[in-house]
Amino acid sequence: MLLKRRRKVRKSLLAVFAFITCMAMGMTLFWSQSNIVYASENTADPSTAMNYQETYNQGSTQYAGRIWTDKSVSTSVQYGNTELKVDKEKEDFLVTFSALSSAQTIKSQTASPIDVVFVLDFSASMTWGVDSQKVSNPDGSDSRIKYLVDSLNNTIDTLVNANENNRIGIVTFNRVGQVFMDLTSAKEIKAKNIKNKNYLELVNFSGTNGQDDGQSTVENHINNDSRKTDSKTNIHYGLNEAMQMLMGVEDTTVIIEGKNVQRIPNVVLMSDGAPTTIFSDQGLKDWWEDLSTTQNESIGWGDNSNAWSANGMLPMMTASYMKNVVTEHYFNDQMNIYTIGFSTNQQTAEWLN
Repeated sequence: MLLKRRRKVRKSLLAVFAFITCMAMGMTLFWSQSNIVYASENTADPSTAMNYQETYNQGSTQYAGRIWTDKSVSTSVQYGNTELKVDKEKEDFLVTFSALSSAQTIKSQTASPIDVVFVLDFSASMTWGVDSQKVSNPDGSDSRIKYLVDSLNNTIDTLVNANENNRIGIVTFNRVGQVFMDLTSAKEIKAKNIKNKNYLELVNFSGTNGQDDGQSTVENHINNDSRKTDSKTNIHYGLNEAMQMLMGVEDTTVIIEGKNVQRIPNVVLMSDGAPTTIFSDQGLKDWWEDLSTTQNESIGWGDNSNAWSANGMLPMMTASYMKNVVTEHYFNDQMNIYTIGFSTNQQTAEWLN
């Protein structure tokens, strides 16, 4: 009886074990079925075939003339608003090769022509050396007037070649102010065929090293006029002549490519020192009748050490007032006034001593 019971228990255990084994095998089959590995789909990195727009659509000429190339692998292609997928049965990928050249047409804006009057210091001190308060080299090779002529020639050449509608005038001053050249167009100046930028030339110079006896003559090859240096520094007179030249302009505009373009008025003062006299206006002389005059040409006297304050004040007042008048004459196109100093450090050193 006991043996029969043991056999029944053993059979029961075997049955349970068999059941558990079947359940385990079933679960394994179940999970295996749910984790089937399928073949991977075709994938590709994003196409760069249209990236040329990032380079060429920036409104810059940086890449003008260059060739842009690209190779992209993709699984679809875009035609307008339609995206076409690659048919896997026939093709695997699309390969796009791109080569794009660039060309740009640049249209420049019309440059406004300028009317510029150069106001040049032709006082005796302009014969001094640039680093001296007297004549240095007897041939004038290091004189202030030589440096003035050279710098002005370079400036004229730049203006002449920049715009044929630019116009250039020249005024000189010493004891008085004088027109050295009326406003002349760059086209007219260019037609003179002046070589080596030799528009103005220092043709005569004399002086003694260490002395204040320099004399010089400058010739204008544009209009064949000439001017000599002389005593006194009447900046006031020179500025007034320049402003009057601009005030006398009737054609303040010019037609360029069918457009009416406004000219821009400018005055450039080039001098080496403080004004030592001022312009004499005979009609408004009452308040200065007792001041010393020189042949009724100018009023006041001064030197580099003892310049009268009025000699500096009046040029500034004239420049300020006439700037507004000329601006209005040019239909409110703002006038510009520039000053260029020669050897002003020598002037300052003399005052300090």
